[in-house]
Amino acid sequence: MSTQFDKSEASFPYKSSGAVALDTCFRSAMRASTVEAVRNAMQAEAELGSEIGSHSEYGNLAIQGGLRRAVSRLLKVPQNEISLHGNTDAAMKVIASRFPFEPTSSTVVALRGDYPSVYDSFAQRRGVNLAFIEGRLDDNHRPISWDVNELDRILALTRAPLVAISHVMYRSGFRADLERVQDVCRSHGAYLVIDAAQSIGVYPLHPLEIGIDAVAFPFWKGCEAPRGTAALWTSPVFSELLDSTDYRCHEVKELISSTGMTSIDRPDAVRFEPTTLPTPLLAGTLEALNQGVLRYPHGELYSEVMRLQRLFAEKLDTDYAKPVLQDDLRGGLILALYLPRHEGKEGFVVKAAREEGIRITNRDGMVRISPHYHCTDAEIVEAAERLNTILKS
Repeated sequence: MSTQFDKSEASFPYKSSGAVALDTCFRSAMRASTVEAVRNAMQAEAELGSEIGSHSEYGNLAIQGGLRRAVSRLLKVPQNEISLHGNTDAAMKVIASRFPFEPTSSTVVALRGDYPSVYDSFAQRRGVNLAFIEGRLDDNHRPISWDVNELDRILALTRAPLVAISHVMYRSGFRADLERVQDVCRSHGAYLVIDAAQSIGVYPLHPLEIGIDAVAFPFWKGCEAPRGTAALWTSPVFSELLDSTDYRCHEVKELISSTGMTSIDRPDAVRFEPTTLPTPLLAGTLEALNQGVLRYPHGELYSEVMRLQRLFAEKLDTDYAKPVLQDDLRGGLILALYLPRHEGKEGFVVKAAREEGIRITNRDGMVRISPHYHCTDAEIVEAAERLNTILKS
């Protein structure tokens, strides 16, 4: 029997306006219960004040523990290897600041056209250079995909100790074959760090099974959580490597001790958390995971999202909108489209679509369609037909 996904207006209040949420790759629609969890946690803080810290339900430690257990189920990793952050940039900064690069010159391999937060923190580290995978470009010289053989050549040439890339490209929706990527990295002795912003919550990602060293991602896209929460998973070997630098030197420990924070000496991944996140956001994130993506078999959830993307593409007038990539090259939150008769005017098309209640986004000359499991077939068909009408007007 196939999985019955919750697509109800009662669970997703945005539907009451007649809108169709196809912008998950930017910010997911939230469940009503997620909003309620945030509200309840804020009310508890207002009523309990400093006493909330030891509260069995709304205490920060209680909610953090629940959230780590949820992420543990999502990634199939031990919960003590998970740290919580405000966004993926903060998570990447942890790695960039702690990784034991050579003091004078070292290289990080990144992807040209990737989201800047994936590699910016490494570029700011003194003595670290970036070597870019150029990838395959479209007719307007925009990167839309890449080949693992290019990574192989760059690693052979640079002997870079670390590769930092996105699982799914945020413009085109191209999904990297992480098994092949990891095989190449391992053959060159390089560590692999993945930003899973555009795949987590949809595509089954189990880093221990693949051999990835670290995964960072926000919760507010595929995981349907409030904006402002993210996670970082680091393997035990990689975690020890991050502790091998002078980050834990006496002066740093004294500074942190003076602020009353002692997490630097924690044996688990909490030592990588520079600050404590707001309890209401954590409560909402935990609710979103437990009542959303964790309710469904991950493979079936992925199949549903890809089915909705294909349905949308099938209803498009291809004289006006064409997928950037074929199905076999995609595999995350994004169906990217070219608009051949509206080139350079994608922003105006997106604005017109939003005025019609179709929530879509655009990046660098591509329009992004990003449904989640809560979209119905009727909503997808209606949205595609409305977009056709806009493109023909």
